[in-house]
Amino acid sequence: MPRLVSPANPADTADLTGIAPALVLTPEFDRLRAEGERYAQRLRQAGALVEHRDVQQADHGYDMNDAGKARQTYAVIARCVRQATQSSPPVPD
Repeated sequence: MPRLVSPANPADTADLTGIAPALVLTPEFDRLRAEGERYAQRLRQAGALVEHRDVQQADHGYDMNDAGKARQTYAVIARCVRQATQSSPPVPD
């Protein structure tokens, strides 16, 4: 059986240790929501989940149809990117 592409598929048991930190967004009515939740759980177990946000009253592609929800979600994404890219103070020798 060929390897599936989704790291959220129950058949994928690859070790996620050392994977980059991630933000997972799962729109409430998205057909892929369960996969996103499974992936968030796997990331949480690996210590790599920064945040899991469930976007209420939204479906896949909601950001094209709901400017308010899109702005809120993009603000979360921007915050997570800022936190991930802020340099840490140098460690003294």
